[in-house]
Amino acid sequence: MITSIQKLIKELARHGIEAGFDEISKLEEYLKLVLKWSKKTTIVSKRIGENELLGLLFDSLIAAKVIEGERVADLGTGAGFPGIPLAIHFPLKRFTLVDVVRKKCIFLQYAKDVLNLDNVEIFCDSWDRLGGYYDTVISMGTGLERVRKVAKCVLRKGGRFVYITNRDKNCFIETRNPFIKARTCVIVSRETNWD
Repeated sequence: MITSIQKLIKELARHGIEAGFDEISKLEEYLKLVLKWSKKTTIVSKRIGENELLGLLFDSLIAAKVIEGERVADLGTGAGFPGIPLAIHFPLKRFTLVDVVRKKCIFLQYAKDVLNLDNVEIFCDSWDRLGGYYDTVISMGTGLERVRKVAKCVLRKGGRFVYITNRDKNCFIETRNPFIKARTCVIVSRETNWD
């Protein structure tokens, strides 16, 4: 896996995203946790392989360029993508990882503890119960219109909505994911620009 992590770091550097030793170690540990837990319970597909997980890491971290402010909410985080990789990358920002599935929340809390992510809070409830205002709301593949509606309710005025997908044409960032041979599209919009 070390060679794969090195490839990930090299690919991210090509996009202007640098990672230090501590970050690399935590990302590698996080991948190991996801692989181990996914064999026991469905936090990601039980058939997911290392390349697919590296692809999720790549997609998560490519969005680092567009994260704004100090408070970030990850809606429908599942096993922690993109929230945990971004929390590792931005240790001074506060991340709230939101998911309604209890077993995923148990994993998220475990990963938070093992990785010593003091900048992460787990919110195990439905999106519409999330309170507060965030500078950035991010989500990956959870249904653009559905998550956008919730994001409008929890973003501060002028906040940034970031959505990661491989199926849209209105990309702010578009690149090829080198691990899963698919396109990565990052959609970015301002809350004040939504009608």
